[in-house]
Amino acid sequence: MTFGVTPQGFEKKTLTEILDEIGGEQRSTISPSLNLQADSVLGQLNGVFGDKIRELWDVCEAVYRSQYPDSASGDALDNIAAITGALRLEATNSEVPLYCTGDAATALTIGRIVSVESIATDRFISTAAAVLAAATAWQSSFVYTAGDVVTNNDGTDRIYVCTVGGQSAGATGPQGTGTAIVDNLATWAYVGDGLAFALVPFESEETGPVNAPAFTLNEIETPVTGWSGARNVEDPDPLGTNTETDAAFRARRDALLRVSGAGTIEAIRSDVADVDGVFEAFILENVTGSVDGNGLPGHSFEILARGGLDADIGQSIFDTKPAGIETYRDPGAQGRTVVIEDSQGIDHDINFTRPDEVDIWVRVDVDIIADNYPADGDDQIKAAIVAQGDSLTIGSDVILEALKSVVFDVSGVFDVTDFRQSKTSPAVGTTNIAITVREVAVFDTARVTVNTNPV
Repeated sequence: MTFGVTPQGFEKKTLTEILDEIGGEQRSTISPSLNLQADSVLGQLNGVFGDKIRELWDVCEAVYRSQYPDSASGDALDNIAAITGALRLEATNSEVPLYCTGDAATALTIGRIVSVESIATDRFISTAAAVLAAATAWQSSFVYTAGDVVTNNDGTDRIYVCTVGGQSAGATGPQGTGTAIVDNLATWAYVGDGLAFALVPFESEETGPVNAPAFTLNEIETPVTGWSGARNVEDPDPLGTNTETDAAFRARRDALLRVSGAGTIEAIRSDVADVDGVFEAFILENVTGSVDGNGLPGHSFEILARGGLDADIGQSIFDTKPAGIETYRDPGAQGRTVVIEDSQGIDHDINFTRPDEVDIWVRVDVDIIADNYPADGDDQIKAAIVAQGDSLTIGSDVILEALKSVVFDVSGVFDVTDFRQSKTSPAVGTTNIAITVREVAVFDTARVTVNTNPV
């Protein structure tokens, strides 16, 4: 039998074959009557040396396999894939903004640490410096928009952020420490004590999917005089990722190679999806000579992209698109135009669209078996619904039964007695939610309400 590199691939010697060869050589050159039994001195020596030779054959096979993407792993796979321009996706951090509250003029340097309540090991670090600024006082009969921050001068010195815009009440403003405080048509969330605030970006201390559900990232680990509170009103976005696995890297490399040409729909979409920070890309095309049902002019295409920088996306489209074909953008606020200068110094308007993010509110009433229902069961239900929602892509409708079904994945859930979903708060709808081709449904645990009833 031929060993090593053969027309059929790499054939390595087994330990049995190695020992047979050694024993055969010894008997032919020393004595045919040599005792080579495993428990003899010579047999044991052969076993030691034979195993070391087997290790060398394993190394030779590993070197051979490392030359091919389908069998290479780790650093070898990185090197092979780099030849065709594919690079492994590195691990990323989870990111989330925190409302930091306290006394006006309090300075927060980069590196402040806040942890998730009851999970001290899940820590987030501030990535920008900030100075707390005085919040405006709540006003009666005033139209607020989501994101507005106020303090209610009722002697409690608390800061609130508007989560649902609308006209405030005529008398009392938000009170208490709730996460959905109704104020006539507006809704507020308590974010901390004090009369001043700053919205500060934080990222997880460790890479990977470090989760901090809305309103749980609030334990200050590096106190500063004048800084009294910190709170997130939304889940981390983006959620961190682990280093890309060998299997996922191979699959993505294959996909990149299949669409490595320029000008095709798949090539354009793939190149945009490969832009740093882009986590979803979708493409619409009109091959006719007239405006189609999506509003695209004849012989044009439209990229819808989530994540990444506008300039990087525009450059990617310009580098890949066919000559003479128009790029289209939504005419509204979500449309983007990037001016790209070519090698001749000529400017080109490259258009694309950011899908409109549609916030989804959910309310679920469940019967539970108390003995089997975990202490954090409500949070698990919220996380399961959000995870299912996050799997939806651009233009995908929100199917009520699909969201409802994941509730049963939580231990102790006996029945779902009511399930509501809506584009507005509170959740009241009992049917699927239609999402247009330029929209994407977005979910957050802060917009999921769970009511439990022991049975």
